[in-house]
Amino acid sequence: MELPSTFKDFLTMIGSPIFIGVVLSVLLVRWAWFVNLTDKVKFWIVGGVSIILPIVSRALVLYLPTGAVDFIEQWYPTVIIGLGVWMSSQVWNKLFGANGAISRAPTIKQITAPTVQQTPTPAVKPKG
Repeated sequence: MELPSTFKDFLTMIGSPIFIGVVLSVLLVRWAWFVNLTDKVKFWIVGGVSIILPIVSRALVLYLPTGAVDFIEQWYPTVIIGLGVWMSSQVWNKLFGANGAISRAPTIKQITAPTVQQTPTPAVKPKG
C-alpha cells in the first residue's frame, strides 16, 4: 500500500481494508470505553465500522465540493508530514522509551544461567 499523494487519494484509502484494519486494531483498542465492552458489543461495533468507513469514504470522494478539496489539497502534505512525525515518535517511544521494548530487554546479567549449588556427595569407602 502506498501513501496517498493527494487528499482525494486519502479519502479513497479510508475505505480500504488496510485502513479499516488500522482503525480497528490501533485506534479502538487504545480507548478504554471500547476495551471494556463485551465481546458481543465489540463484534457489532467492528462490523459497523467496517461497513460505515467505506461508505463515508465513497460519499466524500463523490460529493465533497471541488472548492473544499482544492483548499484542503494545499494543506494535505503538511498534515501528512505531521502525522508521519507523530507516528514515528510513537514507535520510537515504544522501542526506546522508559518502558519500551528495547529498554526492557534483558541484560547480560539477567540472561546468564544461575549458579547451581551442588551438595557434596558422600565419599564412598572402598571395600576390602
